[in-house]
Amino acid sequence: MPAQLADDATVVIDFGRAILADPENSGPPTPEFNAAYSALVAFTASECEFQRMDVTVEEYSFAGIAHELDAGRKAISVTNSGKEFHEMLLLRINDGVAESLDELLALPQDEAATKTTMVGQAFAPIGDTAGAVVDLKPGRYAALCFLPVGSTQEAWDSMMSAGADPEGTPHAMQGMAQEFTVK
Repeated sequence: MPAQLADDATVVIDFGRAILADPENSGPPTPEFNAAYSALVAFTASECEFQRMDVTVEEYSFAGIAHELDAGRKAISVTNSGKEFHEMLLLRINDGVAESLDELLALPQDEAATKTTMVGQAFAPIGDTAGAVVDLKPGRYAALCFLPVGSTQEAWDSMMSAGADPEGTPHAMQGMAQEFTVK
C-alpha cells in the first residue's frame, strides 16, 4: 500500500475496531471514515484492475446501476445527492429463488434472509460519497436501502442519544429497490 494511504487505512481499521468493540453504539460511519474508505476504493479501482461503478442515490432511487452487468470485481462509488442518509445494500438473490424482488420484500425478514446473500454495503451521508468493493458472480442481485424515511443527521443524533433503533418505513418500500443481473 502506498504511504499516502496509510492514514486512510488507519481510519478505516479504527472505525472497524470501534464497531467490533461496541456494535450497539457505533452509529453511522463518520465523514472521516467515508472519506478514507472512498480513497481506498478509488485506489483499488485504479490500481487493482477493478471495474469502476459510480452510483448516485437520492430519495428514493439509485442511478448508475445497469440492468445487466458483467461479472467481476467492482469498486463502487456511492454519492448521496439527496436530503436524507442512504445506503446501498447489495444482495445476491440465491440460485433457484423464483420470487421477484417485490415478492422478496414482502416476506418476513428472516425468511427473505434465507433467499439472499449480502455481498456489500455502502452508507452515504447527505452530500457525501461512500464506497464498496465487491466481487460479483453471475446471478440475480438487488440494490436496496433499508434506512427509514426521515433519516437525517438530526434524526440519527436523536436515535443514538436515546439508544434507539431507526424506526419508520424503509426507503426500499418507497421504491429504493433495484434488481439487476450479473452475467
